Amino acid sequence: MEAFLEIAKSFGVPVALLAFILWKDWRKEQRENRKEDDLITRVESMEEFQRTTLTTMVAESTIALNSSTKVMDKLSESNERLVKRLETRPCLKVIE
Repeated sequence: MEAFLEIAKSFGVPVALLAFILWKDWRKEQRENRKEDDLITRVESMEEFQRTTLTTMVAESTIALNSSTKVMDKLSESNERLVKRLETRPCLKVIE
């Protein structure tokens, strides 16, 4: 604040007022830039969290789907064997 008083004494009140307005605008711009940087950092960390979470989920889902497919294949084979076995035993056939 003393610097503005010195400017006012040396160059007059209008110049001091202009210097104060420029300084105030510069400080406001610094705060806005800091907020923008914080927001960018936040968004990047959220994107990284989503990326790692989704990558893990896709990998786990792929493993689960492969396991489920293998079980379904075994179930299908077992069902086919059961149908063939029932066809060889007339006493177990379903009467329509």
